[in-house]
Amino acid sequence: MITANSVVTIEYSLKDSESNIIDTSRDKEMLTFKMGEHLIFKKAEQALYGKRVSDFIEVQLKPEDAFGEYDDELILQIPRENFGDIVEIKKGMRIHVNSGNNSTIVTVLDYDNKTVMVDANHPHAGKDLRFEMMVVEIKNI
Repeated sequence: MITANSVVTIEYSLKDSESNIIDTSRDKEMLTFKMGEHLIFKKAEQALYGKRVSDFIEVQLKPEDAFGEYDDELILQIPRENFGDIVEIKKGMRIHVNSGNNSTIVTVLDYDNKTVMVDANHPHAGKDLRFEMMVVEIKNI
């Protein structure tokens, strides 16, 4: 049974409100983590307590439980010169940018010769999601 001292291995799928798969462990490595390390959504982790191997758990996530609310203030105009190394910018392109001590991935919304308009929201911000998990292994330490 999963407790606060468990190391848990799960198979998972993260889906949007239309059941489109956003991320999954199928066809790749399962996810192993120690409970309390918050490597998955907090609400999903909480749902694992008391579960056993082979249990299937489905957790509905509101934006505040997942990637946060969409924030219009994170639509930014950045001078084109700040993208010096990137020769070809395209709409929809995801770019890793640094600002002081912070680093984030942004999505290009539009651009011209002088500025690049980006969205610094997570691509799934503001969306209701569903996190499905199957408990594969439990190690209590």
